[in-house]
Amino acid sequence: MSFPTAANIINPASKGYGVSLEKGTANEDKMFLRLADGPQRVSGIQTTNEQQLPDTSQNPEDIAAGLGQTFSRTRFSGGEGLDRGHRQSTDPAFDASRYWDSRNVDVRPAKAGAPEQVTLLKAAEKWRTSTDNNQFMTLIGSTLYWAEEKDVKRSADPTAATPTVTSEDPEGGGGTPTNISGLVVLGEELYATLNNEGIHKRSTGGTWAHWSDLDTDAGNSLTQDIWSVKGRIIAAKGIQLYEAKAGAASVLLHTLATNLTWHSVIDAGSAILAAASDGHIYSWADEAGTLTYKSLENFEGEIPYFMGMSQGVLFVGTGEATVAGGKIGRLWIGEVIGHKIRNLQVVRVWGTGTETRNRVPQAFLPTRDSMYFSVLEDGTENHLWRFDLETTGLSRDMIFDASGICQGLLTIDDRLFASFQSLHFWREHLTNYATPGWLIGPLADNFTSRPKIQVGLRVDTKLPTTEETITLKYSTDPAAIEDSDHSSWKTGILNTLNTLQEDVESEYAINNVESRYLASQLVLVSSTDYLVSPTVYSYAQRSLLATEDLTIRIYVNVSDTVKKFGYKAVRIPGHGRRLWTELHDNWLNNSIVLELFRPNIKVRGQIVNMSTPIQGHTDRGELTTFTVLDVQGIKV
Repeated sequence: MSFPTAANIINPASKGYGVSLEKGTANEDKMFLRLADGPQRVSGIQTTNEQQLPDTSQNPEDIAAGLGQTFSRTRFSGGEGLDRGHRQSTDPAFDASRYWDSRNVDVRPAKAGAPEQVTLLKAAEKWRTSTDNNQFMTLIGSTLYWAEEKDVKRSADPTAATPTVTSEDPEGGGGTPTNISGLVVLGEELYATLNNEGIHKRSTGGTWAHWSDLDTDAGNSLTQDIWSVKGRIIAAKGIQLYEAKAGAASVLLHTLATNLTWHSVIDAGSAILAAASDGHIYSWADEAGTLTYKSLENFEGEIPYFMGMSQGVLFVGTGEATVAGGKIGRLWIGEVIGHKIRNLQVVRVWGTGTETRNRVPQAFLPTRDSMYFSVLEDGTENHLWRFDLETTGLSRDMIFDASGICQGLLTIDDRLFASFQSLHFWREHLTNYATPGWLIGPLADNFTSRPKIQVGLRVDTKLPTTEETITLKYSTDPAAIEDSDHSSWKTGILNTLNTLQEDVESEYAINNVESRYLASQLVLVSSTDYLVSPTVYSYAQRSLLATEDLTIRIYVNVSDTVKKFGYKAVRIPGHGRRLWTELHDNWLNNSIVLELFRPNIKVRGQIVNMSTPIQGHTDRGELTTFTVLDVQGIKV
């Protein structure tokens, strides 16, 4: 006797069948079974027990006995760029301190003895107005020197509210005033390139005089044409790179092909590196006091423009030209072993194939613990970025209302100073905070792709006065993390001093929100006088797994007695054993669709457990043989 399938049974429910199993599209792949429900064995449906997931909380208050999963952040020094949390990582601690993006907030690691926290960054202020083309800056001790077209300016008090500025003539009192195309320091002496008048030097006594006959032509609009490395002055004269020396004794290092340009020269420890517009970085080594050419590294399809070196880490800012006339910018990091560049990797990319702006990372500035550089963000802003050498985290730092090339970047008394071609001189404000600031966290999924019922938010804050505010927003739209003003952001918690959550156990309830992901955005607003910043120590969001996964236990009749609707029961020896064997050999642990007729429910999953034949009584006292099937799957 064949088994009951869709090929030989029509209207199975009316003929006494209670369930169907389907494993294919053919009629023979859909089998109908009779249930053997009886005393203390009733087929039932329940939600699958929630799988124990990794603990994703970071805040001690989040580690508590309770329902659901908590996603939290207490550290942010890992930097930007994490789109989904959580992800498997070789360094879980690093991912646990990362976020997606930020603006005007300070995420640098806490100093020893201080708690991890997020505050606003200081604002940028314009401290000197100048629209001259060449605005290079450098330091001798605590005195700031900079170029403005044909003049060298200096200030011994650049951090003062109104710095005292003195003008100097790099011509040394003679010759025709010439635009300055580069300005560097070697020891305590200042050197300036005056294009076709050669290189002039300012002595430690403050006197300017002609030093080298090496002229630098019209200079390069991207950066200066003179560099100070390894106790030497290196200068570019068009396509030629020289070790500049007094008088006519300059030594030619390398000549590029026609119409190419030298962009950047740095001291890379064991070598001197020079980036050129032919897409190569050249290296020289000091051998017995003489610079000897060693090798070159190629950047396929792009050009290295700016370089920096700090704590043995090499930074390279490259550009790839677009049809729209802009440049896609990339930040590379690597190391220099001997005279060769090794282990280069891209850290971030700015722009796309339709880019109309020059997005190349430029003006690298190493400090004790960081590498700073500038990137043109749009038509009105340059963003200063910070690479933390301790955490390797990359974060957006200060923002300048200037759209030109950054020609100078340095620190004085731990305050950042910057100059932009034809767009004034800027510095970090001493007291005022930039406001508002925001930080967007990753899309939280708590290590599971299942839908979740989002139930609550919490934020741990400090607000010194009644004027600062902290807002925690949320969104279920993955696209929201790309835009701080996305229409899907909803305000969850708005904290002022009067509404501050003193009880860390309390949380803001989110109602009727079901999604796989939940994004969060912290918004910080300073006091109205910009002198006081709010502080965030942590934020958290809690979710419950949605009940989509079901476990169905059914008792299936596998006796030799076959009942046909409207007919007397017939006993077929061996039928039950063959049916049980068919289920065990061909259906167990296979992908199936189970449909219960009453109540009507359909589940896609698999038979995960099947008992051996068991004898029992039906509710009428008849002896029957049955097997127990456990099916786990998703309701469809």
